[in-house]
Amino acid sequence: MIISPDDFRSTYRVAQESTSSSPLIDPTKQVWEKALDTDTWTLYSPASVARCHYTRSSTRYRNGQQGYSPSALSTLLPVTLTLHSNDFFSVVSSETSFPAAKESASPNLWKHAEVPAVFNNTPLFYQHLLNTPLSEAVCQEIAMEIQEEQLVTCSDGACNINTSKASHGSVYASNLLQQTIATASGPVDGNPSLVTSYRAELSGIVAVLYTINRICEYYHVTSGTMTLYCDNKGALKHAFTPIRPGITPYFKTDHDLLEVTQSLLQLIPITIAMQWVKGHYTGLDRQYQHTLNETADQVAGEYQRFQYPHCTICKPIPPPDYRVQ
Repeated sequence: MIISPDDFRSTYRVAQESTSSSPLIDPTKQVWEKALDTDTWTLYSPASVARCHYTRSSTRYRNGQQGYSPSALSTLLPVTLTLHSNDFFSVVSSETSFPAAKESASPNLWKHAEVPAVFNNTPLFYQHLLNTPLSEAVCQEIAMEIQEEQLVTCSDGACNINTSKASHGSVYASNLLQQTIATASGPVDGNPSLVTSYRAELSGIVAVLYTINRICEYYHVTSGTMTLYCDNKGALKHAFTPIRPGITPYFKTDHDLLEVTQSLLQLIPITIAMQWVKGHYTGLDRQYQHTLNETADQVAGEYQRFQYPHCTICKPIPPPDYRVQ
């Protein structure tokens, strides 16, 4: 039998009062309940130790599942079993803690590419965002440009609701040599019908910051500067502005990426300067950052049309250690 929560409260209270020694049920242990009219036993899951209070224990045993009989427990649980009996029901409890659920291994999204040592043990969230990691030689060249305070980057985003695809692109270059070092692209998470260019721009900023953070960590870069260009003023402003405490920011759709950028900015040991650049500039005063923005836009658009091997997913992958506070 499986008793109702209300019956459990009265039954447990009377049973506990009639027991002179230990309580009838310890919510931190595995519990087996035997029906009075049949030989059916039911296994109940234990509660969290932090919330084990007898006054609340009725909520711990509302639902159960059919389990082994106590005679078969000796082969499954190598511990001493204690039998408690009274006029209401009988249970067998075990000192063995309930086994924790095994965490499934995260899939490796970089099987298609050779991963340099700089990006070892990259979380799944960043694997999907970066699509393909930069090569070892490119990472080393970027590290040298950082130390020489000549590294400039530019990120751009693109989204198409009709094709249900969104992407971001970025370009790394030397400000002194006016020469491109490498380009990178990747998909954007989120429901394609709700993704805007703002989230695509933020994804590009996150991809750049994470790449720089891993390069500085691997090559022990502790000083230097980098200038980050973007043609979206809102994405730049919110990414580099500290988040105000309160619940209001969590109502924004892209707040998860904003928290990631704030975390990365605190980890990066070098100075990150951000600057807005006019997108699709056709004026007479054309500068190098306009060329970088055009290149980043082309890279994002090219990947959007041919997303491989990653693609836009409707359900975003939660960033590592992300918590809704």
